Amino acid sequence: MSKLIILVTSLFIHLAVNAQTLISEDFESFPANTNIPIAPATTTYQNNNNSASCSVNDGWRIWSANAAGTTCNSCSGQRGIIDYNISCTQNATLITQSFSSNIGTINISFDYAYRYEDGTDETFVADLYNETDGIIEANLVTLTTTSQNNGLYNNTQSVTIGKNYSLRFRYEGDFDWGATVDNILVEDLCAPSATFNQICSSNLNYSVTVNITSLNGGTSAIISDGGTNTYYTNVGIGTYSVNGLNSAQSVYVTNDLGCDVSQLFSICDPCNTTSTPSDLPCNAPSVDLTQPFYGSTACGYTVTSGGTKNGPDAFCGSANNDSWLSFVASNDTVQLDWTVIYDNSNPSGGPCNQGVQFAILDGNCGNEDAMVELGCFNPNPAIFQATGSFIIPDPASSTPPLTIGDEYFIYIDGYAGDLCDYFWQAQQGVAITPENDSCENAIVMTCGDIDTSNNILATGNDAPSSCGGLNTGDGVWYEFIGNGSSVTISTDHPITNFDTEIFVYEGPCTNLTCIGADNNSGNGTSSEFTFTSNAGISYLIYVDGNGSSIGEFGITFTCQSCDADAGIWD
Repeated sequence: MSKLIILVTSLFIHLAVNAQTLISEDFESFPANTNIPIAPATTTYQNNNNSASCSVNDGWRIWSANAAGTTCNSCSGQRGIIDYNISCTQNATLITQSFSSNIGTINISFDYAYRYEDGTDETFVADLYNETDGIIEANLVTLTTTSQNNGLYNNTQSVTIGKNYSLRFRYEGDFDWGATVDNILVEDLCAPSATFNQICSSNLNYSVTVNITSLNGGTSAIISDGGTNTYYTNVGIGTYSVNGLNSAQSVYVTNDLGCDVSQLFSICDPCNTTSTPSDLPCNAPSVDLTQPFYGSTACGYTVTSGGTKNGPDAFCGSANNDSWLSFVASNDTVQLDWTVIYDNSNPSGGPCNQGVQFAILDGNCGNEDAMVELGCFNPNPAIFQATGSFIIPDPASSTPPLTIGDEYFIYIDGYAGDLCDYFWQAQQGVAITPENDSCENAIVMTCGDIDTSNNILATGNDAPSSCGGLNTGDGVWYEFIGNGSSVTISTDHPITNFDTEIFVYEGPCTNLTCIGADNNSGNGTSSEFTFTSNAGISYLIYVDGNGSSIGEFGITFTCQSCDADAGIWD
């Protein structure tokens, strides 16, 4: 039996803020290799005070590479540049469209590069300009005798509501190198101001108190989970309680400008839940499709448990605090979604503020040191994700498909010792113990119903006797109450991935009478059985695999009723 191991950790930005864009200029809307227009213009433009010896190409222009001698790795595609000329004195200013703030607080960011040559006749200056009053509101960047490669300006500025502003980038030089500018972004920081306080009532249940102190230009707000659940509408400044939360959820405050602030909350005690991961792979709880699995790398795990060193020997990274989950594959591909809660509140004690690393290994749960690595992701810690989906195996890899019915493992570790709360949710391809494993727990189906299940973890403890010339194996139960219609039961469904059989009996469970059975009457190896039901009679349906076949399936119940008066089938 093959084993799959995944090592994972991640980072979540604890407080997320949405802003309103006022200016966004990446120069991609300009024609390639053209000069930026001279003022006045309705787009980004320039004031050109170059000397008479300069050509029309010696001002600011659109280019697909940096200005000579400058390095701007964050600049991409087209950008604004100004290059030297051997016999030209340059003095040109790149100016954005004007903008105004509804809030009074803006954030300004842009990428830039400048190269100093010699003398004192070179300058690169970036200013926030007050167009209404005709003055420089704030100097952002000033460079003369110092070169700047890969420059990034990112800062907040206060402005006057109702007044117009622009950003101005001035370059002066006399046979000098030049400057590059790209990715100019000005945003109104319109998100409401709010604080969030979590109040725990049990390991899994909690409430959140939301204190809104400002709507930042808005007139009202809603409090929601960012999806289908709205807790409050049309509220203002004040304190509000969101009660009865029982999973890791975000709470959003959104004003009527469409700007929001949110926070993701962990469950209260991820180390003491029924789904808490284990210290050893052979003790790992099994993931299913019905619930998230909560855990934390701060639960007191021993990283050397199960091996002679930290983590599996083949792991490409360095394991620090690991834990384990498991699952049984019901398909050759499995999707698992995960979220990790960002927490930088305890820097000296190991916060959760690093990146993601994971590996896929094949081996035996009792000997993790002998596991073979199938794949690994070990990024720069500066690159992080709060949430993600694992599709196993990776469609881009040459890793073979999973084996249906085999048990696999999820190995979770905090990067660089991070103490991270997290939760997992299986989306597809994971086998669960079916609730209809016994006849007494048969799922009642009616005309038009569809169900998905599997026989992988079915026990077959009350498998019925053979029927219709077919022998029964491990399977699950359904019940249909007859209504006089012709009933077609079929496993011809997109998720069906094994050779199924269908058995139909007349009940009760203690005294079954065979009506009939089918193997392979549907498309491929799917099954299909049709019979005429009698009104009020209980029919029990058993679905298993032909021989020892196992997997997941979809089952449908389709009815046709005979209308004697009309003489037609409807």
